[in-house]
Amino acid sequence: MIYNTTFVVDESVHAPWMQWLRNHYINEVVENTPLENPALFKVLSNKVEGESYSLQFTAPSINEMKIWEKNYKEKMEQTIRDNFGEKVLFFSTYLKQLF
Repeated sequence: MIYNTTFVVDESVHAPWMQWLRNHYINEVVENTPLENPALFKVLSNKVEGESYSLQFTAPSINEMKIWEKNYKEKMEQTIRDNFGEKVLFFSTYLKQLF
């Protein structure tokens, strides 16, 4: 199972967002939730203003994903909103690898 969050980051907050993501957000998720193995990807698309990224974490099973959703998801998403407001837009999806 993969928990994917796609971010669209305004250029005015790009550097502080990237530093915060690397030094705080990813560490907090890995240390305090069932999600693990973070991987950050740059989305190569010219269709949106700002920089786009995909941050993915793995979870061993659907049960861990449900724990994430019930206990951590809203808190972690609110942390993003509190730190960057409308300058960082995001949406999350759950992915299941088929092969």
